[in-house]
Order: sequence, then C-alpha cells, then structure tokens
Amino acid sequence: MSNVQIIHHGEIPVAAIIPWNEYQDLLRLKRTSQKKDDTIPHEVVEKIFLQKESPIKAWRTYLHLTQAEVAGKMGISQAAFSQIEATRKNQRSTLEKAAIAMGLCFDQLDAI
Repeated sequence: MSNVQIIHHGEIPVAAIIPWNEYQDLLRLKRTSQKKDDTIPHEVVEKIFLQKESPIKAWRTYLHLTQAEVAGKMGISQAAFSQIEATRKNQRSTLEKAAIAMGLCFDQLDAI
C-alpha cells in the first residue's frame, strides 16, 4: 500500500486512511476470498439477459469498477477496453485477462 496515513490517539494507532482505489482493491479481494464457489450473482445475470449488457460490462459495473481501472490492469487503453466490453462474445484470452483484472474466475465470465 502506498500513501497510507495513520491516525493516532496518543501513541496508539486507531485508524488508517488509504487511497480510494486501494480501498476498492481490498474490497474486491475480500469478496473473492470469501467466495466458496464460482457463482454468478443475480444482479449480473439480470444485466446480461434483461439489460442486454455484455458479461464483461455486467461484471465491471457490478464490481463498481471503471473502464479505465480494468483497462489499466489488463495493460490496454480505455478505448480498447470499451470495444471489448461492447462485444458480447470475446476470445478466450481476452476473457481470461478481463477475469484476472476484475478478480474473477474465467468461468464466471464465460458461463453466460
């Protein structure tokens, strides 16, 4: 972690302030570590079938990630990610990279 600010009460640390993006990463890590299986939340299924979103977009919005965040983790531009996200069927290698970037299992993106 970078740029962590520790708040003390006397000499006892009582809180830590971290950058927002690092906080979001911790939340995602917590969610993925608590998973007992590779399920797909109802909200994601609904976005895919009722709102006609691509699986990548449905997961990204469910996880409260921006296109720029996921693109950065995939090592591509936001514009390139936008094109990937607009496609309902992507190549396996693309899905694998997106799954890793979003902290998902490959099957969670490819199942639908």
